[in-house]
Amino acid sequence: MRLKEMKRSGKAGTVRYLAILADDLGKSDYELSIHGPAKLAEKIFDKCDFQITIRPKATAADAEAQSRETWRRYYPTAKLSQDAPGLEVFDKQKVAPATSRNSVVVSLRRVRGEGTFWAGLFPNLFVPAGANLFFVMPSVCNCSGTLFPSSGDPDLFLTLNGITTPTVAASLKFGTAIDSVFFGSAICWPWAEFWPFFRVNGFVTGVCTFWMTGFGIFP
Repeated sequence: MRLKEMKRSGKAGTVRYLAILADDLGKSDYELSIHGPAKLAEKIFDKCDFQITIRPKATAADAEAQSRETWRRYYPTAKLSQDAPGLEVFDKQKVAPATSRNSVVVSLRRVRGEGTFWAGLFPNLFVPAGANLFFVMPSVCNCSGTLFPSSGDPDLFLTLNGITTPTVAASLKFGTAIDSVFFGSAICWPWAEFWPFFRVNGFVTGVCTFWMTGFGIFP
């Protein structure tokens, strides 16, 4: 799906794109929204043809198998950085704060029904330096996010249940090295579920593919 295929609304420079999604059983019980400054959102998603996978009857084994297949497919597309860290490691501490002006929020939600496995693949994202992309999934008990950069230097952060909550996982590798984060519970109890907030931050302007997965068994 492309940004231009979604329903557009908003004014005064802030835009919201909305699409109705169906799961692998054909039920259109889900929505994907993209919200943020119009020019920034259009620049980031200009060449992105993204794919959302929703499997409400998937098991943990199904989720693992699909995740492994996606990793094998996109791992070779990343340009692995061979740079050895030097004093520039201190530069990575200077991550600009996220604001409504430099951020775009991509939110996947369930309108009704139940779900277990969620996955989103967003190739060819253009991430300017200082820009932030937040990806939010419905409630899950474990999740993962991976950046496959082809240029520049994006970094990846994960918070739970909000943008300003403490970071539980982060990856600040240099250049086009693959960044990946993970968080979850070994047993999927209802009180162990959470909303994952993945943050892609442009440390150096570039292009990347972002892939996220989540597994949960409770509405």
